Amino acid sequence: MPTIYRSPYPDLDIKSVDLVSYLFSNPLNTPLDRPIYINAISGEQYTLGDVMQRTRSLSNGLRQTIGIKPNDVVALFSPNTIDYPVVCHAIVGSRAIVAPTSAALTALELNAQLKTSGARFIIVHSSLLETATKAAKGTSIEKIVLIDGQTPVNGQPTCNHLASTFAPGEFL
Repeated sequence: MPTIYRSPYPDLDIKSVDLVSYLFSNPLNTPLDRPIYINAISGEQYTLGDVMQRTRSLSNGLRQTIGIKPNDVVALFSPNTIDYPVVCHAIVGSRAIVAPTSAALTALELNAQLKTSGARFIIVHSSLLETATKAAKGTSIEKIVLIDGQTPVNGQPTCNHLASTFAPGEFL
């Protein structure tokens, strides 16, 4: 019979809440002007307040402009950037499912992952757009959305544009 080990500490009171709502409730009372994401190359930084505003705005923009709905699968194909966590939180805040992919994938490998995940949308960094476009052929991808850049591409706004221009909305 297996041994059961018990902690000498009291049980934790774990709230039943989604990750984004918990993080954005600011449980540690982090000052809103504290930088939490910093681009080591450019020096650009997002404070907690920036992240909260940009995430809520992007979530609202993704739902209204792109058409993301709860339980949609959204592939994320990007190297690590300052916007990566904002995009992840915005997808989750829309009650959609993030399907992160490695930025090192080939078009063939990405195509297989898109088919397996059943993603409706792919959010991609501009440096990987060519690979994503090739990979999306023959999959359930309806729209390819760029993360970076302020100017809409082929009539589609970028995540950066949505995060900068949409009013912050409530998470679903």
